[in-house]
Amino acid sequence: RDGLHWCLNRSYDFIVNLDADLSHAPQYAPQLVATCLDERMPCDVAVGSRYVAGGSLEGLPLHRRWMSRLLNGYATWMLGLPVRDCSGSYRCYRVAALRRLELNRLTCPGYGFLEELLVALHRDGARLVEVPIEFRERAGGNSKLGWSDAWGAVRVIHRLAFMSSPK
Repeated sequence: RDGLHWCLNRSYDFIVNLDADLSHAPQYAPQLVATCLDERMPCDVAVGSRYVAGGSLEGLPLHRRWMSRLLNGYATWMLGLPVRDCSGSYRCYRVAALRRLELNRLTCPGYGFLEELLVALHRDGARLVEVPIEFRERAGGNSKLGWSDAWGAVRVIHRLAFMSSPK
C-alpha cells in the first residue's frame, strides 16, 4: 500500500509488484509490461498467473497448493473477476488506472488488499489480463500463510463481494 502511494507520487507509467523472496522470477516483468502495452489489446493490469495455461506452482506442499487453488477459485467466482489468480502479487499496474481510484478508501488488511485492489480496478472498468508465470516456493525461510489466513481470506472475499465499489 505504501509502495503504491510512493510510486503514484512520481511520474511512472507502470508499477510492477513482485515478491522479494524470488518466488516470482524477475524475468517475467518485461512480459507483464508488454502485455499492458500491447497495441492490439492493451490492459490496465497484467496479472502474473499460476492458474492459466503455461503457469505453474513449483515446490509448494500439497496442502498449500490446495489452499491456494480453492481460495482463488472461490474469489474468482464470488467477486466476478475475469482472472483466476486473485491473490498473487506479481502484477503490472497502469498508473493511470490506479490514479482513478481513491486508494485510501481500500481498507482490507494484509493479503486481502490484493483482492480488494483487483475488485476496485475491475469495478472501475479496468481491463485485467493474465500472463502465465512459474511460482516457486521460497528457497529460504518459511511461508507465513496458514489455515487461519485462509479463513481470513474467505471473510475478506465475502466482504468484497457484498460491498459497493470503493471508488
